[in-house]
Amino acid sequence: MSGQRHFEDQSTSLAYHQYRFQYENLCVVEWIVSYLYETLPKESSTLVVDVGCGTGFMTRVLGPHFSKAVGVDCSPSQIKVAENNRKHDNVTYREGMAEELSFLQPGSVDLVTVAEALHWFDYGRFYTEVDRVLKPGGCVALVAYGSSRSHDISGTLSANTGHEKIDERCKLFFEKIIVDHVYPNLRQSAEKLTKVGLPSPGYRETNYFTEKCEMEGYVDMFVGYLKSLGTLFTGSDDSSETLIDSYGKGLLEILGEVSASPESVDLKLTSTIHCFIHRKPIHNVVESK
Repeated sequence: MSGQRHFEDQSTSLAYHQYRFQYENLCVVEWIVSYLYETLPKESSTLVVDVGCGTGFMTRVLGPHFSKAVGVDCSPSQIKVAENNRKHDNVTYREGMAEELSFLQPGSVDLVTVAEALHWFDYGRFYTEVDRVLKPGGCVALVAYGSSRSHDISGTLSANTGHEKIDERCKLFFEKIIVDHVYPNLRQSAEKLTKVGLPSPGYRETNYFTEKCEMEGYVDMFVGYLKSLGTLFTGSDDSSETLIDSYGKGLLEILGEVSASPESVDLKLTSTIHCFIHRKPIHNVVESK
């Protein structure tokens, strides 16, 4: 976030909401919450803050596990879509910067989460805020999908045409688009997730979780997913939407070689969720040793 906004127009935010991997059917949130309360006593009033919340993918899944969940994002367009899809009364959204969480009191937050947004942040300033707002024993969870390998950094596309060569061409077609237009930017998320370090030297305890995620649909899903990447898609300017639409037509042409209805051929995007979680020291426990 750090002073820049990357998902400003409503059409990109709507694509982001509809065509990104969802957390409702994944185990990562249950794992985070379970890990959090292994050490931190669960009080009657609990608070989670989801920073860089986008359209609220993570926030709304976290909501039922806490007394209050707050999603923060610097994009008014993302926040508007999040609010329009709010499912729980204890979930709220607000515009704000990751590096400026002044609305939160020191030591007031049980859990801070960042899902697919860490690469936008000024890490030093963000972690200073994380350390300030977390309760002793509270956690910060960093989530991203993809890997450091160029061809699956943003997922793998598979087609189900019954023709092995056509299915392989679809897979390679998607990989080339990602390498040419997305990988230089999205790679930062996967690499920096492992290199960003800890909020302060005292955050010794770290745990790691990984999980496969899938999204099924048709060519419109393929096009929508690329559009949802916003400025992560290299050359994201007035011509990028036209370029992405041309790739949609290109995929239809490949599928049309073996199907009379290429727009209805089943497609699947597959990727991997990675989560690192760090715990703030409980000082009185450390001091008593």
